[in-house]
Amino acid sequence: AIQAIKKIRDERPGSIQSDVQELAISYYEKYVRN
Repeated sequence: AIQAIKKIRDERPGSIQSDVQELAISYYEKYVRN
């Protein structure tokens, strides 16, 4: 999830600004991997 967040921020500055958004991406990663 950390790599995905970095990639999105590099490509779309201003995206994923809050801790809640980061947490949602982390939960999604766990969901997809299971």
